[in-house]
Amino acid sequence: MQYLVMTSDIGDIDWDRHSDALKMESKHILSLYLKGVLRNIWFTDKKDAILLFECDSINTVNTEMKKLPLVSNALIKYEVISLNPYTGLERLIHGAN
Repeated sequence: MQYLVMTSDIGDIDWDRHSDALKMESKHILSLYLKGVLRNIWFTDKKDAILLFECDSINTVNTEMKKLPLVSNALIKYEVISLNPYTGLERLIHGAN
């Protein structure tokens, strides 16, 4: 199953004061890539991160997100969105229900 995770800063943060946490965050993100759980990550125009997880459950996503230094240090918050298979094409094949 795939999950989209949207992050945002908690308050107005001076990121220059958190360089150690940002380095630890990068290392943890790399470990998630290497585990095969994190498929992709992007930044928005506002510099919030969007992550694409592929794993067995939303619980796995939450467990991994809570381990991130920026989350555990209450610098960012996140929202998980389950990405379910698109069923709209079935309507073309089987007709509208």
